[in-house]
Amino acid sequence: MGDYSEHLRAAILAGVVLAGIAGYVLYSREYSVQMVSVGSAVMFGLVVVLGIAPDIDVSSSIPRRYLGYVLVGSLPAGALYMVYTDPSIAVSVGEQVLALVGLGDVPPVVIGCGVLVVGAVGLAKSAGYGLDELSTHRGLLHSVYFWAVLGIVAAGAGHLYLDLPRVIAAVIVVASVAGPAVHIKVVDRM
Repeated sequence: MGDYSEHLRAAILAGVVLAGIAGYVLYSREYSVQMVSVGSAVMFGLVVVLGIAPDIDVSSSIPRRYLGYVLVGSLPAGALYMVYTDPSIAVSVGEQVLALVGLGDVPPVVIGCGVLVVGAVGLAKSAGYGLDELSTHRGLLHSVYFWAVLGIVAAGAGHLYLDLPRVIAAVIVVASVAGPAVHIKVVDRM
């Protein structure tokens, strides 16, 4: 059983090796330099992140703290981006809150934006508690199959809904197996 630094070192080493292999394969198949670079970067980044990710099931772990920072930063930012791109959502929420509370002189978009951001922060802060309730250490999150299925779903959704190139989706699937395998099979020897 490795500690955080052992998992991180192994994940970085595997990420460098697999990014090189991915870059070589993409280059030999005559993809553009941009696609080779993106494929290598995605492979490296995902292998490193997923090489330490199985330990998010421990409330005191370093990956869990990082997950908390990412959630607290990204969920409110996502809510603000949603309000920026489609203010009708915030207006609708704001109108409902104003009707419930009875305030009439505050713009609904301001109230709706506040409710969405506060809700996003609350969701981010409560995610760790939900994770503790749903998983035990060395349980579901310490399974390569779990991460592989998650990678397949993410790659498929990215390809179908975000026009992710097929080759990058394939890189995501490979990385979603390789990163957790380094953590679980190589370092922890489970």
